[in-house]
Amino acid sequence: MPFDAVHAFVYACEADRDKSFLRPDGSLHPGILNGSGVLLSRGQTNRLLAAGRRQVNPKGHTACYVPHHAFLFSSAGKPVACMEICFTCHRHQSIPGGLPQDMDYDALWTLLHELGVYADTTPGCYLRKWQARSA
Repeated sequence: MPFDAVHAFVYACEADRDKSFLRPDGSLHPGILNGSGVLLSRGQTNRLLAAGRRQVNPKGHTACYVPHHAFLFSSAGKPVACMEICFTCHRHQSIPGGLPQDMDYDALWTLLHELGVYADTTPGCYLRKWQARSA
């Protein structure tokens, strides 16, 4: 699928009943913590795509799936694809699907930090950030 931009987002998925970042109507989750996201450079986008295709040894999966990060692919300002990630259970969902489940989560985590996108595994930290903004 063609795209011309990728943005990295952090969100409090707990801010809404539906955890999905990209909604069927093209809207985004209301719990976004970093505004319009962080635009990836071409090199960062290439690293993101490589990490998504790279199957590594499984880290072990748990059943939580509470995603707090998403990479949104867009064309002419409209969403065309999305990958949301839970770094606690090492699971993701992508629209459209087809990515390997055991991708390189360490490379994705490193990329988020490089981009300055908040990333933490402390339980409840994203919801607390959302609640502090909403207070």
